[in-house]
Amino acid sequence: MHLNFRVGGQNKVASETRYILHETPPFSNRLEALPEWLSSCSRLRALFASHNQLTTLPAQLLSAAQLQLVQLSYNRLTQLPAPNRTAHSPLELRELFLQSNRLSSLPPAFLAAACRLRVLNVSNNALRELWTPGNGVQSLPSRGPDSPKLEKLFVTANQLGDEAFAALAAFRKLRTLHAAYNALRHLSDATVASWPDLEELVLSGNELGRVPDAVASLRRLRVLRVHSNWLVEAPSLSRMPALRVLDLAQNRLCRVDLAALVPPQLRFLDLAGNPDLHVDARQFQAYSSRRPLSLVSTI
Repeated sequence: MHLNFRVGGQNKVASETRYILHETPPFSNRLEALPEWLSSCSRLRALFASHNQLTTLPAQLLSAAQLQLVQLSYNRLTQLPAPNRTAHSPLELRELFLQSNRLSSLPPAFLAAACRLRVLNVSNNALRELWTPGNGVQSLPSRGPDSPKLEKLFVTANQLGDEAFAALAAFRKLRTLHAAYNALRHLSDATVASWPDLEELVLSGNELGRVPDAVASLRRLRVLRVHSNWLVEAPSLSRMPALRVLDLAQNRLCRVDLAALVPPQLRFLDLAGNPDLHVDARQFQAYSSRRPLSLVSTI
């Protein structure tokens, strides 16, 4: 294990200090804990400690005065320390990577205190909820300095259900949501409409019976992946101005009207794995001949 304070080539502690636990070679570290004194490093801005065997964190680590980027993926964390700040004195965190741990929940009020977060990755954990009731998330202002700043959220491969997704309406600045392989059965139009700037939406591997109608109103959406669900009807997306990638593979679609489904800018369409699917042959030939569209289908 190597400890390195990296200060832009200078040999002194300054505002750009980074505390890095190098992985040389990768996966060689076996750290089970981080030193408590890290929490008191007033100029610590970034912490990299992935691919270890961490089970707990110092109590005040995520509340460090200037800590903005934390990489703790591929450890054995079962919980995070509760923040000691509120929405009126938020954490400085901007990017937090916790994928591939053993988290079953986040601390109450964590997302309220971390309202400055722009990137959160908690994929491949055991989360059933992203917060517990009463932690203040629903009361966060939609505008102003204390409003949530979250732009990219990765929650793939957890156990999140409908209620957990409904609460995401509080995060109105989302641009990327990757939420494949959870327990989602219904996503409301009101929740989707609360993300007007969404560019990527991945809901594959859930139990959705339909794509919310409000998806068609997302004018910046470029990527929509909903493969491996229970869809029986294709959504009407032909008026979406930015959509480039559409994945509806491995569902239960029976009939698809390409005129209603395919917007002019679409470049990739996957309909494979719908065994009862019927597409009008004339429509298929027309779309294949007049646009550079990669179509994966069973017809």
